[in-house]
Amino acid sequence: DGKFGGALTRTFSDPAPLERVRSTNFLVGVEREVTPVTIVTLADYFLPNAGMRLAFHAGALLNFIAILTSYGLSGPQAYWQVVSKDAGLPPLWLIAVFILGGAAIVTLALQYIIGVLALATALKCSLFCGVIVLVVFVSSTIPDKPHVIVHWKGVYEPFLLGCVALGGVVNVMPVTYSLLPSNPSRGQLVLYTRSIVAAIVVCWILNLMWCRAILDVVPQLTLVGEDGGVIPSLQDAHQLGEIASVPLTQVLKIKGNNPVLVELVHQLVNGFITVSVTVSFIVMSSALRSMLDGFALGIKRKFGFVSAFTPRWTLYIFWFGLILFFALNNPSGLIKMLSFFASFGTCLQAGLMIAYMLWNTRFGPAAEKFGNYSLGFENSNATAWTIVMFAGPLFTIVLLMDIAAPYFGVVAKH
Repeated sequence: DGKFGGALTRTFSDPAPLERVRSTNFLVGVEREVTPVTIVTLADYFLPNAGMRLAFHAGALLNFIAILTSYGLSGPQAYWQVVSKDAGLPPLWLIAVFILGGAAIVTLALQYIIGVLALATALKCSLFCGVIVLVVFVSSTIPDKPHVIVHWKGVYEPFLLGCVALGGVVNVMPVTYSLLPSNPSRGQLVLYTRSIVAAIVVCWILNLMWCRAILDVVPQLTLVGEDGGVIPSLQDAHQLGEIASVPLTQVLKIKGNNPVLVELVHQLVNGFITVSVTVSFIVMSSALRSMLDGFALGIKRKFGFVSAFTPRWTLYIFWFGLILFFALNNPSGLIKMLSFFASFGTCLQAGLMIAYMLWNTRFGPAAEKFGNYSLGFENSNATAWTIVMFAGPLFTIVLLMDIAAPYFGVVAKH
């Protein structure tokens, strides 16, 4: 049956013609013609009916819209902090420049900046580690640390945002997989899989440390200082749609004993946030582009376009334009959008339905059909079953929470 690294070797008939493309991301047919692997490809090959595919695509698009809108708001806010003393929301023109500039880079020059993105991601991680260490050190010199309030009803929202972030990882994997050689070895595929898992674990640990560092400096609720002034809080930032670094630097300037060190923290935090959000916006935009390219290829085949150029650019303009529209018209709804508009679709698409694909092709009705596929790297049935039994119930619970939480008053007020 011929094994081609991470590719799927097709040994049964498929009515859809394959497209000859230059890509390292592919499904390989017996005639060695290839079709690019995207989120659309996964749904087309591994979901049994049109309804499930529609739900899968809708969930992915909701994830992209929500996350890119949030980056489109927090990125300009970070830049605005760097160039202006005003800690409020950035002007609308800066939001438009950030989103349109990032979209232009992704749609016109993505193939030229992949290497730069990898280096920028490494820089981002290094800056994050440095910021955490420095904030922890500075916070240790601050007297009267805020009391941490444990409010278990509040666990819902960060838990939900974490699941949305995991959905983002799933949706960007077709882009990261394209960095592998066109015919990856089993060792390369194992290393790729382990790198994805390791990245998620490292991000989880760093985020916990960052949250702890923030709580050691910034009060959760609005407080009045000894001089009668209001001390910035996470509550205020939440209501204003600000990222956590805004009240962090404000409180450090009020309470910090070493102005030079506080200014260093301020500049380093701003630098990290600026690099981080910019890189994240471009990476997630590249994942959206990958999905839109999959749609464009399907439209080309179905309606007989000579090339996918026209449908591709129509989709680019529509979806990036929609993200720009949401960012310009809902600047204070960053957390609300992520929580209420994307979580359900993301957990359904990138959690429950991915687990269903694995179960269906390994143990379910489609197991015999997909037994004719050959994978260059396969997990054992025990590993696959463990993944299914973990992801299936977890994301089912998340979906039920998403539906029921508003009726039980669990969701924080905005």
